[in-house]
Amino acid sequence: MIFRLEGKAIDSSSVSYRSMGFGHSTTLATKPFELCVDLNDLQPGFESKANSFIDDCVTDDQQQGYEDLPELAAIGYPDFITLVREHAAIAEALILDYLFIDIVDYLFGAGNDPRHIINNLHSVKIEHSAITLTGEVFTRNP
Repeated sequence: MIFRLEGKAIDSSSVSYRSMGFGHSTTLATKPFELCVDLNDLQPGFESKANSFIDDCVTDDQQQGYEDLPELAAIGYPDFITLVREHAAIAEALILDYLFIDIVDYLFGAGNDPRHIINNLHSVKIEHSAITLTGEVFTRNP
């Protein structure tokens, strides 16, 4: 995993996320970040959460009688690894729209006294087995 703050690699142990108010605007100054993570770094924890979400989609769609995510239904609700490898655009959308807290929580947890706090996520891009997330962080004074 490589975490870049304003284009410079930093120690990811200094990073966490804003659990309350994630994605909401802030009056604090923010800086752009880029996080590059290999698919293997998401196994088994995040992969399991993503698969549970996909399983819940199947159950919900059957109970409701319609599909909340027709693009996921159209490809047969594959497991997360298959989704990343064969339907990257759908996996990107799922992470950005539904699984964003799960992925940052899996990678960073609550943190022990983090200096850099992920405030929001702007994009997710998947190429081969690399997942790149971009967004904004704010920095706490030490």
